Amino acid sequence: YLAGGRFVDAIKNKEVKVNEEMESKLMDAEKYFENLEKEKARLINLERIEKIRPYVENADKMTFQEFDDESFDDFLLGKKTRFENEQKEREAEALRIESEKKLDELARERQLQIAPYLQFTNGNLELRTMSDEDYIKLISDCQIAKKEYDKEQEKIRLENEKLKAEAEAKEKELAIEREKAKAESDRVEAENQAKLKEERE
Repeated sequence: YLAGGRFVDAIKNKEVKVNEEMESKLMDAEKYFENLEKEKARLINLERIEKIRPYVENADKMTFQEFDDESFDDFLLGKKTRFENEQKEREAEALRIESEKKLDELARERQLQIAPYLQFTNGNLELRTMSDEDYIKLISDCQIAKKEYDKEQEKIRLENEKLKAEAEAKEKELAIEREKAKAESDRVEAENQAKLKEERE
């Protein structure tokens, strides 16, 4: 009986295995179209991820299977537009920063060039934003003003030297007159002392 039971169990197990294989094949056949749809949806999702990857970080973690074509196109267009706008803003900001650096550099160069002439300006200079023509005119005007100022200073210096020489000449004359006056007063004093001495004697 035991051997017969084992034999029956073995046949049953063989039949169950065959039945399971047949059921699995039938299930695969039954779900063939469903699996095709899943594979198609997976491929579409991968294609959509590749399309949106340049405009979105972590695009691999997103799923687009439930989107219809129109909704996905709208979503893609929105992301693309936002990305392009942000990129334009970044480029504009980079250009603005570069322009600011150039203006700062230009202002520094102009400040160094105009430093010797600052006293001939009104002091309220916008060297950063001044046009090249205005700056060249300003430098030219300052150079002319400096030449005139230097000429005037030279005249003043020569006049001062002349006045100093005249003052020194007058001082010498006064010194000579003082010496003469002192000599005369000494002579008169000596005469007076001699007379007094004579009278005393």
